[in-house]
Amino acid sequence: MRKKYALLCYLLLLGNLFAYAQTKKDLAVSVYRAISHDALRSLYATSRQMLPAMDMRYSLVQVKLPGHSEVLGTGWLANYRGEFWAVMPYHIGGKVGAVRELSLFDSYGRTKTILGKISHSGNAGFHAPDMSLVKLPAPMLNGNKPLSVEKIDVTKPVYTFGYTSGDFKAGDYLVTQRRILGTEGMGIMGDRIIQGEAPGQVINLSGACGTPLIQRSGDDIYVVGMHEGSAIKSTDNLAENLTFAVDVPKAMETILGAVEKTPEQSARPLMFKGFYIDQLLYTERIQKVELVREGNVIFKQDLRNFPGLYSDFHSELAFGINPLVKGDVLRYYIQAGKNSVRTVEYLVP
Repeated sequence: MRKKYALLCYLLLLGNLFAYAQTKKDLAVSVYRAISHDALRSLYATSRQMLPAMDMRYSLVQVKLPGHSEVLGTGWLANYRGEFWAVMPYHIGGKVGAVRELSLFDSYGRTKTILGKISHSGNAGFHAPDMSLVKLPAPMLNGNKPLSVEKIDVTKPVYTFGYTSGDFKAGDYLVTQRRILGTEGMGIMGDRIIQGEAPGQVINLSGACGTPLIQRSGDDIYVVGMHEGSAIKSTDNLAENLTFAVDVPKAMETILGAVEKTPEQSARPLMFKGFYIDQLLYTERIQKVELVREGNVIFKQDLRNFPGLYSDFHSELAFGINPLVKGDVLRYYIQAGKNSVRTVEYLVP
């Protein structure tokens, strides 16, 4: 059955609407509720009253293209191993050398505008280190609250705090709570409960990508993940809809740790049921997989926004429940740059 999933994060980037759509039944853009800015502000204010009172204004970042007013997505400030960073998804921040305009709100009532150059980046996708980093000097963050990074505890509640596209002020952020349904590799899968949604009226929260996933221990709060997008499986049964996030500690360790290592040292194995296939550099990801039988492709799966759990160490998760027979060929398309793709194959014994 043809599947179409729709990403939560529609990005207005260089004048193009950046969106994906794959679900059990075709979903047109018309399924999204058209909501005015005033209604959204009210909706977001209600979400902040219903969920834990944590003032995140001074930890969040609005990310834009230089010279553009449209918000591409949310970022956040990190204190990671004593250094300070603006963190955002790769599919918003881009590759090393790209420039993004960052708006920070501080406790003195100021709005700081910073032209930040991406210094470190990973790769795009629900199961990749989808992260771009801008290093910031400590004096620039006077009046702001960088967040610490900790490993996720799947038994604890997770809260998200972030902006969406549009003309929103420092306090106009949305708060949600999500349950963690599973983790694998770089990915975190959760449910999608949005304040104000109703069957048949899915809310399009454009620009929410980059929203930090927060957990707390006593009075301490910390980041465990970063929102990358949603898989809209149903407009009627909202409980079927999913969210995906990158595991922040793993992504930051992968991206920043690679600086201190050789390419071979920073590589990770690509495995299938315990069998070694190849090794992947930290800048590489599996673009898609195919199952080939007697020269014919009988199954294929694009992995950029694959709505399920997956890791390169357990790549069998990408092939679903398809039974294999001797002589089948597993074909992996490995993407490094935008147009750089190589293939490797594994012959099923």
